[in-house]
Amino acid sequence: MAGRNINRRDWLKAGALMSAGLTFGLKVNANSALVKPSLSFQTGEWVGDYLIDAPLKAKLNANENPYGQSKKAKAAYIKEFNGNANLYGSSLGREFKTFMADKIGVNDNNVILSAGSMELLQLTALSFGLEKGNMVSAFPTFENLLRNAEAVGCDWKQIDVNGELIEDLAGMENAIDSETGLMYVCNPNNPTGSLQNPDELREFCKRVSKRVPVFVDEAYNEFLDPRIQENNSMIDLVKEGYDVVICKTFSKLHGFAGLRVGYAVGNEKLIAKMKKFRNSMTTMSRPSMKGAMVSYQDVDFLSFCRKKTADARYFTTEGLKKRGYEPSASVTSFMVFPIKMRGDEYIQSMANEGVGIRSWEFKGQQWCRVSIGTLDEMKEFFKALDKVKP
Repeated sequence: MAGRNINRRDWLKAGALMSAGLTFGLKVNANSALVKPSLSFQTGEWVGDYLIDAPLKAKLNANENPYGQSKKAKAAYIKEFNGNANLYGSSLGREFKTFMADKIGVNDNNVILSAGSMELLQLTALSFGLEKGNMVSAFPTFENLLRNAEAVGCDWKQIDVNGELIEDLAGMENAIDSETGLMYVCNPNNPTGSLQNPDELREFCKRVSKRVPVFVDEAYNEFLDPRIQENNSMIDLVKEGYDVVICKTFSKLHGFAGLRVGYAVGNEKLIAKMKKFRNSMTTMSRPSMKGAMVSYQDVDFLSFCRKKTADARYFTTEGLKKRGYEPSASVTSFMVFPIKMRGDEYIQSMANEGVGIRSWEFKGQQWCRVSIGTLDEMKEFFKALDKVKP
């Protein structure tokens, strides 16, 4: 199908404005192996893209759970699909919302549901970005919210991560000015996989939220050991009344990337502000919500995925170190390491070997981000890496 390519900025702008009720006739050319051109991390855009139009032995470019969903979650999804998929999800959305509120220990009005966390990020971008001013975040970070905010006229103040690739909280706090409308924190950070000291982050959120609302993206928090997971989440600050929003997703550990389930927990005032750009209880399907409620309680499966990911992450870290690379100290389902090859060439070369990865440029340095797949997939990654030698 003929069409014109669009870059990430155009796509995000279209997405943000479509969320506000506008539409665009933009089309993506699906015939090329890579969507081009792509820009550098300095402009907040990807080098190359992960939309590889080729069969892959190891798809390690989107941080997807290679183990899929639990059997119990699948059964619940299929049962609802066969029984009630023809119905809108509003009534079940109320049930799901109460379910999550009860599990977390907050009121229903502290929770907003969404079709994956992307929708929440766009809602937040519109809620705060339309007020212009600026938003502050670390750099690099997950950019969806910030790019959508830029698309509607908000400025983005970027504070470089430190030498250990950890977000510079002091620098971010110092960047706040009279025009700042939101502080964005991604913890664990994407793309570096690094984790903040929870006590330092908690005190940071307490101080900063007295000046501007704080949005904490915790998409990968569930990969942490359950014994420290709760302490590393900032949800307790919602219960204490601080102006914070915590964003969660079922796309990662739960394996729901294609089923689109997410939610945020926050101060009632902030959640109400986000809801202004929603015209329904939920945009999720009934099967997805049924599956999510079951998955949330399937502790054994989540433990299985967490352990498998940790084992493969260790294997990958050690393999990179043995080859002379310096991988980031990741606690998630991905990691970054510096490379010498140009990013777009590296992505294409790895794709030619049947492996999908991602690449960025940050501070003049090219970086590879590789998702953690199964052990067999990581072995395929190293076979390709040894041939390409980036």
